[in-house]
Amino acid sequence: MVIPGPNEPTLEQLNNIMEKFVSEMTRLYGGTEKVLAQRRLEMLLSEMDNPNEEQLDHAKLLGSVTYPRFHKTIRLQTVDMALYGLVLQHLQEEWQELGILIHADVVLADRGACFMGHVTSFSHVFVETLRYGAATQPRRRSARYAYINGRIAVEIEWIFKVDIEYEQQDQLSKTVAIVCRFTTNDEVPQFPWDMWAVDLGVQVWHANMLGEMEVVDVRLISGQLILIPITVSNLEYWVTVAHNHVSL
Repeated sequence: MVIPGPNEPTLEQLNNIMEKFVSEMTRLYGGTEKVLAQRRLEMLLSEMDNPNEEQLDHAKLLGSVTYPRFHKTIRLQTVDMALYGLVLQHLQEEWQELGILIHADVVLADRGACFMGHVTSFSHVFVETLRYGAATQPRRRSARYAYINGRIAVEIEWIFKVDIEYEQQDQLSKTVAIVCRFTTNDEVPQFPWDMWAVDLGVQVWHANMLGEMEVVDVRLISGQLILIPITVSNLEYWVTVAHNHVSL
């Protein structure tokens, strides 16, 4: 979608253009055209649909996360030392409250366990039966955009499962996603749909501008999104529309 800078329509014209869109989206999220709307979205999100029976047969179900059959084991230090450090810090912070001590691979300690950097890398996983892929995996890049913690839009870079043998206890396990947040600020222009943005799940971000990598529990992934690139006054933006309801 391109809105030429020199010939931008007036706000009134934009409101008229958006009227049909808002009307359809309101019916979509209100449920009055649920079946038809679902079919429309399925066409747009053919690569992000729920797993079919055959896919689930080839997966291992654990709680709300479903793992595909194929995966590979990697050592994070050979990929990126910064990536290893991020995952290590996340594990330390998450498990410290439980009295579990996790050390770096260079630390010698009498208590706790060392995280040697070995992880299981997945091209994608299903969270609550919805598929999310990693940007670093070419075959699953189409599913790399998602929400975390409500409607914080992110790009998923990696998906790792960490398993650590801890003293005499059972094996510790955690699945994490390495994500980069979309960015926005006051320089993003106002749009005619802003007054309906919360209800419709529509947000605008700077295009191709992502935040620093961070580690989150994969279960914090809260929904799929539709990404629409637009150009306004020769500047590129990303419009995101929530594909499914998420908690705000």
